[in-house]
Amino acid sequence: MKLYRKILLLLAFLATTLASNAQEQQVAEADSATAKFKNVKISLLTCGAYDEVWALYGHSALRIEMPDSGEDIVANWGLFDFQQPNFIGRFLFGKCDYLMGMVPFEQFLVEFASKGSSVFQQEIDLTPEEKGGVLRALYLNSLPENCMYRYNFIYDNCATRPRDIIFNNIPEKVVYNNQIDSTVTFRDIIHANNEQKPWCRLGIDMVIGVNADKPTSRADQEFLPNNMQRDFANAMFVDSAGNKRAVVRSSQWILKGAPVYKREFPLTPGACGCVLMVIIAAVTVFERLRKKNFWILDTVLLTISGIVGIILFLMIFSEHPTVSFNLLILTFNPLLLVFLWRITKELKRKKSPIISRAFFCLVLLSVFMTNKDVIPFGLQNAPEGYFEVCIALLIRLMRTFDKKLWNGKKDKC
Repeated sequence: MKLYRKILLLLAFLATTLASNAQEQQVAEADSATAKFKNVKISLLTCGAYDEVWALYGHSALRIEMPDSGEDIVANWGLFDFQQPNFIGRFLFGKCDYLMGMVPFEQFLVEFASKGSSVFQQEIDLTPEEKGGVLRALYLNSLPENCMYRYNFIYDNCATRPRDIIFNNIPEKVVYNNQIDSTVTFRDIIHANNEQKPWCRLGIDMVIGVNADKPTSRADQEFLPNNMQRDFANAMFVDSAGNKRAVVRSSQWILKGAPVYKREFPLTPGACGCVLMVIIAAVTVFERLRKKNFWILDTVLLTISGIVGIILFLMIFSEHPTVSFNLLILTFNPLLLVFLWRITKELKRKKSPIISRAFFCLVLLSVFMTNKDVIPFGLQNAPEGYFEVCIALLIRLMRTFDKKLWNGKKDKC
């Protein structure tokens, strides 16, 4: 804490000095402030991914080097407190608050080196006055009453905060020399960064919905640190006279790493979906040939679908982006639990529940609506293994349409 107080005191001094620059009668102090800020370096740090769920997408921070005072610190917006009341619940519903904190650069670097991660630095080409403005903003942001913010994975995170603290505190506007692929969606960007973790990808794909499959703008894509690094490298400052200069003065690798990812379950979600589909098809064929009634299997499948549906329903009330409208809820429907007793009762008696037929239609509709890349009227793309699960459910639901099997006699499972 003493180190943080020292750093904050230094920033407060610089901020106070900057404030004096605006007073014309204190020209000498303004010249002194310019001299102080001239040697200050402010750089964007882009950190690579490593083997943690929250670190699969990288990290961004700002490095502030002050050669005159010997300070070398990092402004980090990626801090969170596990001791927050109801942390897990708040995180699931997008109500998790993150912190901005100042840490010594060496400490920051050691942490990422220990994870096998990489760190890339881009020094921002700011004038002494602009450096003072950014430092003042950092100081104000670091105050106890300002350091906490409501984290948003896409629109307000550790990558967007450094960008905003710089671009919002300089007079120039920013233009870009590069073109982006605006057809890329949030889901595409997320997929490109969790290929090593297929089951983690499945969990994320299950909860993000229709809005995750819409085209993205440049600002949207910059929620990912690597995209922020790409855009900074192609950005230009433009002043009121039309003069341009590159945003990045210089860039270099501070640390190169090669993270090792732990092996997950040997089968992918798609493979597990195929295994389930084949097993369900085989059991259903056997059931028909033997004229049996495996109603317990149907009850288990519908119960699991309903439980997953409760999670998707709760996501409607989450503050996380892109999760409120999710077509997977047509298949994983919480209403199944409401009617489960009635459905099970009719299945035991070899009756064809009307609710089962309605659910069949919903699952079939979901198959078409969640295949956006193939079907023109699709609104969303489904997770890996989803269609295999749907086929398994449809097979079990279709058997209730067979009047020859449902002859009114009761069979034990």
